[in-house]
Parts: sequence; C-alpha cells; structure tokens
Amino acid sequence: MHYARVRSSKEEQTDIYLPFWAVTSEGRENWRGERKF
Repeated sequence: MHYARVRSSKEEQTDIYLPFWAVTSEGRENWRGERKF
C-alpha cells in the first residue's frame, strides 16, 4: 500500500506516515500538510 507523508497541525516539524486512504475527505480534516504518495 502507498503511504502518504503528512504533517500534523500540532507538530509541524514531525513527519507522520499514513496510508493513502487516511488522506481522503475524512483524513484531510484531521491531517493537514503536504500529501505525498
């Protein structure tokens, strides 16, 4: 599965890797930042 590199709004300098489905319409609300697949 592809993982997206996103940055949490609380921790700007912390890079978190989440599945591509985590950055969907629901994911965008919880996770903000650059989404790279």
